[in-house]
Amino acid sequence: MSDVSTQMGGACCRTSNWEVRVFWLTLGENADFRQSSRVGQFIARSEKSFDKRKASAVAKLVAEEFPSFTTITVVARHNYGEAAWLKN
Repeated sequence: MSDVSTQMGGACCRTSNWEVRVFWLTLGENADFRQSSRVGQFIARSEKSFDKRKASAVAKLVAEEFPSFTTITVVARHNYGEAAWLKN
């Protein structure tokens, strides 16, 4: 029996209202760093728009921009409210 585990890369970004956590199959240390930087830049550019939307809409927008992500989680930053989890 093979004992192979899948390695994941990931990033966590915040807006005023949401904490967005994304994960993907690892691309290597340098490529994962570049990918997390791209995610952070996208979240920062879209912050005002994201803060006006529901968690499920934010997750769908991130999934449309980065279709290779395996898991996207959007949670309210203030420990109350809704959350969304999208798994590809």
